[in-house]
Amino acid sequence: MTKHIQPPSRLLFTAALIGSLSLSACATKSNQKAQPSDRQSQEKGQRKNQGKGQAPKRSSGTFVKPIGLLFSGMDSNNDAIVTKSELAAGIQTEWSGFERNPSLIDFSFWSIAKLGSTDSYPTFMMFDKNFNSLVSGEEFSERLDTEFTKLDINKDGQLERSEMLVAFAAPEGEEKPKGGKSDKGGKGGKGGGPPQR
Repeated sequence: MTKHIQPPSRLLFTAALIGSLSLSACATKSNQKAQPSDRQSQEKGQRKNQGKGQAPKRSSGTFVKPIGLLFSGMDSNNDAIVTKSELAAGIQTEWSGFERNPSLIDFSFWSIAKLGSTDSYPTFMMFDKNFNSLVSGEEFSERLDTEFTKLDINKDGQLERSEMLVAFAAPEGEEKPKGGKSDKGGKGGKGGGPPQR
């Protein structure tokens, strides 16, 4: 018995055909509409039941403020609560990491390491109260104490993890202008034409 060996060009053609069919199958848009999920149906019902102009609020999650990350690191006994005495010790530890009163550049390195970014709140300018381009030990301590007090929602002199969280709602879509010009060009938002002059 002899085996039938296909020429390489035929194998190559077969592989190319299978590949192109696979890609076209992946790229083809289905004509069937998906059924809305329970959440989508519920949100649609909420919007229908509310008055005009009122959008339902949807909680999208929580995040920790960057200053909360710093304060969490000051929890020396790991009980998930930062007390005023832990704050004072933490401020002293943080300040001792600077060789001198930090300038913007020195402070930037600290801000990236402790707050995650140079743009994180509180910024260098918030620490530098007298705008002399240096942060003194007093300015550093006062700002961190002020931030601690702001986060201490129940005013008990200590920070729990829940006080360091911020919840936010997802923004609803913007309303389209009625009958006027929209940002999509032309009147009525149809778009596609040249901008009006």
